[in-house]
Amino acid sequence: MISRRPARVVRLASPSAVLLLAVVLATGCADAPERPRLVLLYATCALNRDYLAPYAPEVSFTPNLARFASEGVVFERHQSESGQSGIAFASLFSGVQAYRHGVYYHPARLPQDLYLITEAFADAGYDPWFWGAHSMASWDLGYFQGVPDEHVTYAKPPRKRDQKLALLQPGDPRFAELLDRLEADPDYRAFVVVNFTITHDPYHIQVFDRDYDRFLERFPEEARGVTRADFARWWPLYERNRRPLQWNFPNHVEALGLSESDVRELARVLEVTYKADVWVLDRLFGRTLEVLRERGLLDRSLVAFTADHGETLYRDGTLFKWTHGLQLAPEVLSTPWIVRSGSQSFASDRYAAVTRSIDVFPTLAGLAGLELPPDAGPEGVDLTPALLGEAEAPDLLAFSHTSVIGPRFADEFKGWQLAGRFYADTDPNLVWARLRRGDRVYKLRNLDGERWGFEAFDLAADPEERRNLFRANDPDHAEMARRLEEYKQLLVRNYGRNRGEALSDSETLERLRALGYIGQ
Repeated sequence: MISRRPARVVRLASPSAVLLLAVVLATGCADAPERPRLVLLYATCALNRDYLAPYAPEVSFTPNLARFASEGVVFERHQSESGQSGIAFASLFSGVQAYRHGVYYHPARLPQDLYLITEAFADAGYDPWFWGAHSMASWDLGYFQGVPDEHVTYAKPPRKRDQKLALLQPGDPRFAELLDRLEADPDYRAFVVVNFTITHDPYHIQVFDRDYDRFLERFPEEARGVTRADFARWWPLYERNRRPLQWNFPNHVEALGLSESDVRELARVLEVTYKADVWVLDRLFGRTLEVLRERGLLDRSLVAFTADHGETLYRDGTLFKWTHGLQLAPEVLSTPWIVRSGSQSFASDRYAAVTRSIDVFPTLAGLAGLELPPDAGPEGVDLTPALLGEAEAPDLLAFSHTSVIGPRFADEFKGWQLAGRFYADTDPNLVWARLRRGDRVYKLRNLDGERWGFEAFDLAADPEERRNLFRANDPDHAEMARRLEEYKQLLVRNYGRNRGEALSDSETLERLRALGYIGQ
């Protein structure tokens, strides 16, 4: 059992607000939306949204997400604070950025004095539940404060192949218990978080072998000719060389003697594997929604689907391949966020303005009718008025950064020319910073291992960020550069503050190995 701080006292409404509530109740105001009986936050890991139908209509293997999106709102420019799970989930669940929540790399314990989304819903009368299998943002690391022990289903590492079994499943007796109570007791409300990874590398470990056979048979156009023989040829090589291919790609490709066509074939096999994982994820999510439909609960629920960060597969122009945490690639930081509300109608099915992971907590709280304590609430924005058409969408700046590498990474990177050039040690001054405003992206980064500089890209015209538009004499660019430097200095100055209890070396190694970050 992990320790938890006492539950926060919910502030009472003012006398005038109480009077207004009495009037509303007396007149039976039909405009007041019904509070959702169930709030479900479905948060997965390493999910590249270019492989999801709501963001790429040509995708055929995510029909459940496509249907879900057609009944809700898709956030088109949603951004994560980091490409590393511990940091990103901390921002998502606390609604504050890293310089406040104190997680700069993973695995790390989340400080107990943070006020999390699980606690906010518990304080508002919702019964919190948790299903998960993510070793870097887990219940026992403090990421789900306020969830009682008996409501936790958690697969501890290193049970890689069993991770699916810890997820929310229609046949789960605890899930059935929860749904039975929602049906039987009209006053009962529940808040559920599902937190896991299926699409994290090494991709094939996360699902059973038969899922690949089914995918190849059902989606031959997506398989692009990949066969079991191709898996047999390329997977052993990738498994033996995965980390140097990620962190020292050009040098290791040369050392292995791989031709350009070899690299393309390997990349094709890994992409198909990733697609199969996404297909499994879509099926799991769809089964959860289907049981809610069958029980008549979906239209009385508020459901959000999102991810901590995306994933870079193979493409020209990226520094590191088949990974996420140490570069500011658009496919890593542009993450999915889709919301369906059974009791509210959104003004549009697409939300075009920039949103951030720190906005998820206050927005779900707002849609559910929660009043957050002003002294402990998130720094993110409640987007409810904009979603309902009652206000203009706010013009938000989305800040992101690479992680500080932990000591174990530093030890490995010393032997790799590429990663070692940019991340030589654990100094927080080595982190890169990024901000997005509209479709413009600005970066402060290490350019070549020695020189630091600013970059600017137009994602609408240049989605792969190949043309640097930064001009120091442009007033807008200069202002964004100033904001980036300010953000990075906040990170550096607050590094080491408000950090939770450190993990032991053995715990750290176990969790890093569970997700393949370091060798056995």
